[in-house]
Amino acid sequence: MGKLDIGDELLSTLGAPVLTEDAVRIYRYAARHDQFRSVDLTDALELPPAAADEAVALLVRLRLLQPAVDGEGWVCVAPDSAAARLLAPAEQEAHRRQLALEEVRSTLRGLAPVYASATRGGRRGSLELITDVHAVRELLTELAACCEHEVLTSQPGGGRPIDHLEDAVTRDEDMLRRGVGMRSIYQHSARYNPPAVAYAERVAALGGQVRTHGDGLVRMIIFDRTTGIMGVRQSSGAALVVRDPDVVAFMIAAFDRAWLASLDFPTGYAREEAKAVSRDIKHVITKLLAEGFDDKSIARRIGVSERTCQRHISEIMTQLGAASRFQAGFLLRGGLPDGDDPQPRRS
Repeated sequence: MGKLDIGDELLSTLGAPVLTEDAVRIYRYAARHDQFRSVDLTDALELPPAAADEAVALLVRLRLLQPAVDGEGWVCVAPDSAAARLLAPAEQEAHRRQLALEEVRSTLRGLAPVYASATRGGRRGSLELITDVHAVRELLTELAACCEHEVLTSQPGGGRPIDHLEDAVTRDEDMLRRGVGMRSIYQHSARYNPPAVAYAERVAALGGQVRTHGDGLVRMIIFDRTTGIMGVRQSSGAALVVRDPDVVAFMIAAFDRAWLASLDFPTGYAREEAKAVSRDIKHVITKLLAEGFDDKSIARRIGVSERTCQRHISEIMTQLGAASRFQAGFLLRGGLPDGDDPQPRRS
């Protein structure tokens, strides 16, 4: 047998090596005998030659059998010894890679004094733009792992992609189990997104608080009131890291204002709650219509599809008795008291 290489087919399947029933029977037989030949298995275990050869080949690949000294058969190998022989090359490669990673990390950290000296006296060092989405996710994971007291999350746009939610729920559940406080705000449309509902239920079960809001949310996450991550308008995958105390304080104040104006995310749907959310969504749409926003912009602001937005707008126009968007906008600019639903004008 040749030396096992990192590219060996076996290593690509080490996550779940399957020991067949025949292989286990043969290994048990081998453990009870000093040495055996493949032909012995036909009589001793009543195995067809082809099945015996296939199982022996598997045990050899897993280093659980090795050739006998005289070359006339096979000898059993202890599981610990087999694991050591099988995994040694991979472990050596992993160690080599770890050393290389540490060397790169050390090289980059060597520039820290240069950066600190260049940014001293200003606030540039308190703001950092990260444009790589994978680097953003790694940073979020690191900040979540180090978070000790509280995390605040504001997520506009309705339901989030499933892979983002899976990443988030893993981080969030770990923080909640460590006793970290958590408050999250989504838009009302997230209430009708099954993955978002499942996320809210899992977080709430561990003590996290989730609410929804109509409009005006900024995409951000704040860890321990010291580090904030903000979304970048020009790129959905980029993020701005904020460590400046005054800017972080402003982010917290914006979050708290939105939190007070938000509604609890229900784990079940009550009729009155659903009606309240629908009224809130229509009120936001009404205000945006009065300001002259088009359908696409309104849909993006409230986190729903353009078709759903157009349906709401049609209902509002019917309530107003307006024959066109222009007339609806004209009527709404006449003044709509905060908190009121659009009412049809009397001629």
